[in-house]
Amino acid sequence: MQRARHRTQKEIAPELHPFANLLAFFPGIEARAGTDTWPNYLDEFSKESNADLISYDCYAQMNPGQAGWENYFENLRLYREAALRNGIPFWNTVPSVGHFNYRCPNYDELRWQFNTTVASGAHGVLWFFYYMRQPHADYRLSPVDEHWDRTQTYYDIRRIQKSFHRFYGDLFTRLVCTKVMFSPTAYGGGERFSADDLVCRVLPETAPALVSELADDHGRRYVMLVNLSMTESHQVGLTFPGDKVRVFSWDWGGHEYEGSAYCQSGSSRDEHGLTIHHFLAPGQEAVYRVEPEAAR
Repeated sequence: MQRARHRTQKEIAPELHPFANLLAFFPGIEARAGTDTWPNYLDEFSKESNADLISYDCYAQMNPGQAGWENYFENLRLYREAALRNGIPFWNTVPSVGHFNYRCPNYDELRWQFNTTVASGAHGVLWFFYYMRQPHADYRLSPVDEHWDRTQTYYDIRRIQKSFHRFYGDLFTRLVCTKVMFSPTAYGGGERFSADDLVCRVLPETAPALVSELADDHGRRYVMLVNLSMTESHQVGLTFPGDKVRVFSWDWGGHEYEGSAYCQSGSSRDEHGLTIHHFLAPGQEAVYRVEPEAAR
């Protein structure tokens, strides 16, 4: 039914972009959705609905401990793979509101959710939810509360998104994620970091990091690094292989320049290539456009 409504709306108003919030995957949900596998469910929805994008919500990462990370990153992987198979972008909805077993996210946790979503290939980030209509259940600390006042959550999200757009503008809406790697521990069936022609080392090997590789339609290649800790700052180094590799980042005015990202804490060249170290707060990112030596 949802697919048919989506398709009909596109037929009536092809210039508009219908929105459907799909279910997050968890073991056993296949029967409820009437499918045998979640990839098949997403492929069928994409094709039969004529959707411009696929979107879902997952809040497991705000459960106590790290057990929910498996489900969170599995969903990011499944939706990213479906988006690539079907040639459409995907969006992720993450919680801004504490409710049920999900804690109220603080500034670092909001940034962690935002940056891990972007680094996993999503072209859009939505927040659940923004406005508290009236007190209900145990929902609390929404960006705009039940008195129609802006809470600290409002200003935290505003700061995270304004800062990201000030650095990178609409860059990530024009990129396709080609690889997502974890170091040292992979989550959600994801890939552990392995050296390639773009990045050959993560230092130290124990640093909790998400390394994403992306490309634009001109074939230019990019790397996004995220500190995967929600609570601790970490020094994380990336080594870009080659004697003549060049890296570019963005200044506070959104201008690309050749050199290390704003959060760098030192760099050096040796037989492995160019190594740039970063002191990253929880969930903080570093972004580069990379010209590998082999590309020139």
